[in-house]
Amino acid sequence: MNTIVKIPERPPDPPRGVPVYPPVVYVEPTWEYKCLARALPDKEEPDEAELDPLGADGWELVGVTTAGATQRFYFKRLRR
Repeated sequence: MNTIVKIPERPPDPPRGVPVYPPVVYVEPTWEYKCLARALPDKEEPDEAELDPLGADGWELVGVTTAGATQRFYFKRLRR
């Protein structure tokens, strides 16, 4: 018994000058978070000496809240 297998035809080449892009697969980013808390009577906010290393590690300040006598600084970065 003979089996006939049809080979699909090659798609036509795109016209010259038309860019061809590879397929793109979107992947949802995942984040990790960090919180720095400061007591308000001290009035000690994070300074450049503390923030620069966080930025170098990819942390981005995304929010600041004050609740009672505590001020919180929230950071996020892409999970590695």
